Amino acid sequence: MSLSDLVLDLSHVSVTYEKTEVLSDLSLSIREGEVHALLGPNGAGKTTLIRTILGRIRPSRGQVFVAPSGVGFVPQEIALFPALTIRENLVAFGKLAGLSRYDVKRRVEAVTNALGFRDRSNQSVSDLSGGWQRRVNVAVAILNNPALLILDEPTVGVDKAAREGLQDVLRQLAADGTAILMTTHDFAEAEAVCSHAVLLKNGRCLAQGAIPQLMHHAFDGQYVVSVETQEAASAHDRKRLAQLGLHECADNRVEAILPHDRALEVVSKMSNSLGSLRRAGFEQPSLQTLYHHHIKDLTCP
Repeated sequence: MSLSDLVLDLSHVSVTYEKTEVLSDLSLSIREGEVHALLGPNGAGKTTLIRTILGRIRPSRGQVFVAPSGVGFVPQEIALFPALTIRENLVAFGKLAGLSRYDVKRRVEAVTNALGFRDRSNQSVSDLSGGWQRRVNVAVAILNNPALLILDEPTVGVDKAAREGLQDVLRQLAADGTAILMTTHDFAEAEAVCSHAVLLKNGRCLAQGAIPQLMHHAFDGQYVVSVETQEAASAHDRKRLAQLGLHECADNRVEAILPHDRALEVVSKMSNSLGSLRRAGFEQPSLQTLYHHHIKDLTCP
């Protein structure tokens, strides 16, 4: 990709509130068609980062570049006029965004087709399910055809069908060249939609990049071994598990990240060494594993 593909570039950005640094020396680049998952615990700095990109906070240090076509934002809370229809909402927000009458008509038609509203455009927003309201929120955010779309927990509180429908919309937007940055606590969703990940903790970026590269760097050739017991492990069993390199988790479960051959060995030994064994197995690390590896420095959620 060339520099013309760059839609967002943060260079050594820091944000300070009352002598407390809430973002520290953060650099981030997003290009056309990339979908970045912004991951981190509460207080990590995710909201501050989003507000900085949107221009609502001026960084204490560093530079922020946003492509001229700008940013669309989808907040976590539904931000629509409930008494209006879908089409009326789109027209109203288009006018509020300063689009000409011609551009309002053109863009409303475009997003109506893109997000599947044609048969629902005259339906009142108050009569829509939460999933469809969120889809309308996305439509409002892309009326200006922004280079970057930011979504804050876009599928929280919606059912599986609505969540999958919205994920399809985001994948199509990315395929058409829109860059996306989304916060989520749903790791399955992030794996289904996102090409990249940004992990924040205490205002610092612990890791960022293409997800396959992050996984390879953290876990090359390693697997997650998971052992579940029928009851709390005895002192003898805890000692045996520790000898095998497994860490205690909640709910009578222990885990470890081990090389493939070692993972096979540990699982095979479990059936003979733990009388209370319920299940033992291993699998490739997931994005959730990566998150806990960096954020909590543990394999266990």
